[in-house]
Amino acid sequence: GIPTPIPDAGGSADGLVKFAIEFRSMAEWQDISRKISATPDVTDMDVEGLSGRGARVSLRYPGGPQALAQALSIQGLNLRNAGGGLVLTQR
Repeated sequence: GIPTPIPDAGGSADGLVKFAIEFRSMAEWQDISRKISATPDVTDMDVEGLSGRGARVSLRYPGGPQALAQALSIQGLNLRNAGGGLVLTQR
């Protein structure tokens, strides 16, 4: 399917993007955070909250949420708009 375009729900002019991450285990979280860190042009990644099943993260990415979603999809991560906020899951 064609990915749904993401409105600038978590984005701002300076490239700050905030989103939630859903995962099933701490090992999956470590995998996801490693992939985000390895994504070119991602800077200032900050974990604002972490639980056993989810995290809240902010980072800077030059193109904003839509460009970030495309870059993360290459890593096997799915950033989508869910109920007014951005949610990241691993495929």
